[in-house]
Amino acid sequence: MRVLDSEKGRGARDEGRGTEGGCALPSAGSASPVGVPGRVPFDPQPAIRTSQVARPLLTWTLVLLVALLPMTEARAQTIRPAIASRRIVKHFDFNERPLGNYETTPMYWQRHSGPGFSLYLEGQFDTDVYHSAAPSFRLDLNGGSVAYDYLGGDIAVHPRCDYLITAWIRTAGLETARAYVTACYLDRKKNPIAGTEVRSTPLGGASQKEDSAWRPVSIGLAGNVPEARYIGLAIWLCQERVWNTAPRPPHAIDFEDVAGSAWFDDITVYRLPRVELTTSDDGPAFAHNADPVLLAEVRDSDGLGLSAKLTVRSADGVIVDERPVPLQPLDSPTPHEETYQGLPTGLYHAELVVVTDDLPLMRRTLSFLRLPETAGPPSTAGRGFGITLREADAQAMKSQVQLLTRLGVEYVKVPTWNPSSATMEASARNGVQQYLQAIARAHMQPIALLTDGPARSPSGTHPLLDILSKPAEAWRPLIAGDWSRLAGLVHVWQVGQDHDAALGRDERVEGLAATLRAEMGRLISDPRVATVTCVGDLDGPERRADFTSLLLPARVPVDTINEHLKTLLGDSPRRAWVTVETPTIDAYSAEMRFADLARRLVEAAWQQPGGVFLSAPWKLRREANAVRTDMSEDYLVFRTVADLLGEARPISRFNLDGHARCLLFDRNGKCVMLAWDPEAPPEGREYILPLGEEVRHLDLMGRPIRVGRAGQQRVLRLTASPTFIINAPTWPIEFRRHFALEPGIVEAHIEPREHQVVFRNTWPHTITGMLRLTGPHGWEIRPSRIPFALQPGEEFRQTVSFRLPIHSPADLTPLLGEFELDADRRYKFTVPAWFEVGLEGMKLDTFAHRADGRLLIRLMATNRTRKPMRFEAHLLAPGRGRAGGLFTTFLPNQPVTKIFALERPEELSGQPIRLTLKDLEGSRFWNCVLTVP
Repeated sequence: MRVLDSEKGRGARDEGRGTEGGCALPSAGSASPVGVPGRVPFDPQPAIRTSQVARPLLTWTLVLLVALLPMTEARAQTIRPAIASRRIVKHFDFNERPLGNYETTPMYWQRHSGPGFSLYLEGQFDTDVYHSAAPSFRLDLNGGSVAYDYLGGDIAVHPRCDYLITAWIRTAGLETARAYVTACYLDRKKNPIAGTEVRSTPLGGASQKEDSAWRPVSIGLAGNVPEARYIGLAIWLCQERVWNTAPRPPHAIDFEDVAGSAWFDDITVYRLPRVELTTSDDGPAFAHNADPVLLAEVRDSDGLGLSAKLTVRSADGVIVDERPVPLQPLDSPTPHEETYQGLPTGLYHAELVVVTDDLPLMRRTLSFLRLPETAGPPSTAGRGFGITLREADAQAMKSQVQLLTRLGVEYVKVPTWNPSSATMEASARNGVQQYLQAIARAHMQPIALLTDGPARSPSGTHPLLDILSKPAEAWRPLIAGDWSRLAGLVHVWQVGQDHDAALGRDERVEGLAATLRAEMGRLISDPRVATVTCVGDLDGPERRADFTSLLLPARVPVDTINEHLKTLLGDSPRRAWVTVETPTIDAYSAEMRFADLARRLVEAAWQQPGGVFLSAPWKLRREANAVRTDMSEDYLVFRTVADLLGEARPISRFNLDGHARCLLFDRNGKCVMLAWDPEAPPEGREYILPLGEEVRHLDLMGRPIRVGRAGQQRVLRLTASPTFIINAPTWPIEFRRHFALEPGIVEAHIEPREHQVVFRNTWPHTITGMLRLTGPHGWEIRPSRIPFALQPGEEFRQTVSFRLPIHSPADLTPLLGEFELDADRRYKFTVPAWFEVGLEGMKLDTFAHRADGRLLIRLMATNRTRKPMRFEAHLLAPGRGRAGGLFTTFLPNQPVTKIFALERPEELSGQPIRLTLKDLEGSRFWNCVLTVP
């Protein structure tokens, strides 16, 4: 290795000696090589190996990498940024001729040996291809794999510091093989410390096969590993069976690159500050009565030139808090606490940035939630709802279990077994068992998932079914042990993931449930099996197993969900689970997506299936030695729905005052109602309802909305976004819904017309009272005052006569019923019965528009009766003469269109015009008032 220049050489040596806590650089000599990452069947991201002793590493950003480029592209430069001159521990530029190395390989780099690594493959210097200056270190394939370990043993570290390794790699001719760099910590005897191995992004593949570009890679090594004394490095050019540590499916075929090359250059090791950002709890969700507390650590040996700032933003990116974070010495015993008081309910993103000389050095991010107060009874909240975990990572267990506990769900689906489980390490199998035990201790029921797993397989194949479709003797030994160990924890085993609808369509699933149940019966008492399917794949309530997990795709229109599920669930909905697919983020605005998700969850709960499931509304983000939980606002929406609808019973669907749409549930005599007004203006529309003193109005996040007062009634403002109305007595709302006028069309007529006023006693006891009817101005209603006395559930009907003025406009109109009744107390409220002023047996539509300098009024009429009809039509416009026409020989089911044309429409813009129909066979009238566009 060549030192860049005299100044850099001194800086690098100083970094190795004085600034690393007194650890002197060891002399060159032998050291244990950095081994090949082993094949770990259930490693969900094989590029990162995790450690139970190392603390989470910071997120390395491209900003940092770009900041370091000048150090590798100007080797002769003697003036360098502070970050370079002070923090470089080791740099490899492979120019070793000035150091006396005339060999074909760099000093202290030894070829790696092991299964799959050919003895005849060697690396060499390449003076023709290099990153910033010649030479580079080149590896070539000719079958097999090749790698080199650095045995210099002189990259000394401080146990409490973090380290960053950057390198430049260029590849050529790699299809299945990959090139990458690995690093790990070594102990004082220069032996690798288990669990600290980290690998860079593997480069290569079809997209880069003929690409000659140099690409940067980086590796982060988290500090706080007490045994760490040195860093070990290795470079790799490996076939797929070496670099791809994902489990292999049965009968997999491995392909190898016969030829291919990779060049490595400018490998640099940097010492960085120890930077951490975590929450004060295991999970990133804070209760309503607990102020969020973030733990920020910025530790460095001297802190010269460093500053740190912690920024908290709301979900929409608005900065809600920004504050500096003090630097701490490396031996500081506790992190710095930052408390955030008064944060409202919602999702927040925190970012800790460490800066040196105005250059972002390190960045750390996390997300957290501030939860609202629960509104439902604790004993019922979340009952009937469940979460499907994407993975059961041991490092994320505490966080995921806490998030599940805060949701209060009844069921949790956990990936438990896949075809590669037989080769899983004992620690990984115990980790799954610990997950299930933690879920059971939190009073939730775990459901075990049998999945394809992360196995490499051709697109469209199912390793799980490939195994289970064979005779039981072939696969029983692979899974029997898991069934025995988990028999006391798991009572239902699901074949396939919820989202794997293609598996449900596989013909091999037919009869599989019976086979599994029979095999489980050898080890488990009362075994139960679930299979998966999708809305659209079944025509009726077909049952292949004890339970059916039914996927409700986001592509199914929300207004059609009720009919879909009603057909599919049939008479035994409890034997089915409905998994709601989350709408994609890009398809809607945030508010529309939350509204869509909430309605889907409520529609699924309306059918009262065995469970309503959602994929975990968070994602696990892996860093070098830690797993972070990135939260989503979907968590708040799901929590609100599960909290309010747990063990709630669906009652009715109805329109409120002809505008708002409502889904009413009941729980112990109290309502839980989802309501929205799709035609409301942006500011919403007010509704006055008899809801009692305890009524609460909540948005989809569970945040309270102000409830107004109008006498003894309550005023709610509804918008196009659904909201929840809770804690009001259910029976008055149902009483209001049943108040109606039959038939629902009232005709303008010279003679009185008779209709029936209908309502029902929805209270469980006898009620008595008085009803007073009030219509629009000029209407005659007889009788207008009606006494009543009703038994529980009894329906009341009273014939009343209406006489309307012949000029009454055709429109949706309310008949107001003013009730005074005695039930559990004395009630007084007004209920509208909406009806249409129109012509019975006629379908009438009008449309006004401008064309060719004229105003065209189009009247479209359809005779829905069984006899011919004759009408006379007139159009009245301000300052214009009466225009008329006849509808003659208007036959049954015959559509007829009449068009009126008015000149100079600009003179009438914004003014009302009246279109009138008069029945020539009787005395009926129809009036429509239009506004001129």
